[in-house]
Amino acid sequence: MEVIYTRVDPIFYVFDQFSKNSSKQTIYLLNFFVPNTPQHVLTTGLKYNFKRNGFAQFNVSYADRNYVELNPLRRTVDFVRNVERNDPLFRQIIDQEKLPHYVVVDFNVFKSYKIKNKFISISLALNNLLNNTSMKSGGFEQNRLNTQELDISQFPNKYFNLQGFNFFLNINLSLNESN
Repeated sequence: MEVIYTRVDPIFYVFDQFSKNSSKQTIYLLNFFVPNTPQHVLTTGLKYNFKRNGFAQFNVSYADRNYVELNPLRRTVDFVRNVERNDPLFRQIIDQEKLPHYVVVDFNVFKSYKIKNKFISISLALNNLLNNTSMKSGGFEQNRLNTQELDISQFPNKYFNLQGFNFFLNINLSLNESN
């Protein structure tokens, strides 16, 4: 059995609402990564179960190979027409930016009690214990371009950062009678 591979690149269409002018350009998007989603994630943790109705949990998570969302206009033939393929500027324009890896440390505790045939539970989650607010969880290339000088640094990428230390406390009271 022979597998036939057909490459189909997306087409970018430009229409002018005040005239009949229009154009179309091929966008080259082969071998890029899904943006804003780490490709490698590892989580490890310790969990201690209480003797009755509860647990405490400590987790460390690592994320790597996270990439920014692409601006398709930078990947058109018209934008890089005057740049040689072996020029470092070509790679700077075409390559997808990889974000730095990051580590997050979390702690959770849960405990429930039975009081007069009713259940009450308390849970506490402490997230990003290291309070690292410089972790980039995603980003995007701006859709603005300097087509005259091919200067992509004029409109730098925008990033999303993880929240710093945050927590939540949940108290639950069950009004149903328990057996």
